Amino acid sequence: MKKLLAIVLLLSLTPVVLSAQGFFDRIYIGGGGGLTISNDYTNIAIQPMLGYRITEIFSVGILAAYEHSSGKGFDYTANSYGGGVFGRAEVPLFAKFGLVGHAEYSFLNSSIKSNGNEWSAFNNFLPVGVGIYTQSGRSRISLVALWDLFHLSQYGSGGPTLRASVTF
Repeated sequence: MKKLLAIVLLLSLTPVVLSAQGFFDRIYIGGGGGLTISNDYTNIAIQPMLGYRITEIFSVGILAAYEHSSGKGFDYTANSYGGGVFGRAEVPLFAKFGLVGHAEYSFLNSSIKSNGNEWSAFNNFLPVGVGIYTQSGRSRISLVALWDLFHLSQYGSGGPTLRASVTF
């Protein structure tokens, strides 16, 4: 009876062990960033992310964000940090190219100094969009046009934000 119980227990744990071996193969890391420098304005942004491929097409994950902005001519400095969650669909079209659908909920907490005044601001974002990707092995580079659904009326029809990202 003990042998039978041991065999049943071993067989019941086998699918858990097998699925755990593939878990780390489905994880990817990456992110994106931005740099804008002019005579009057500087902006540096970094956004690392950690994702999990649920299927070959769908993935979910978390992201972090940091952004520094400063303006010389108008005494402005802002440091922002935050995070969020995202979902992606990557549909292959050709051998190494495909379409990307991206949606996320994110937030930024900002500390702002301007003209001798200091204040904080908290903002929520809901960017959604589409784009393209190319891949080589596990690595992918994507370019996505995103529209923030929370702030469409605030920014009018100024167009999307373009985001480039690399994942491994």
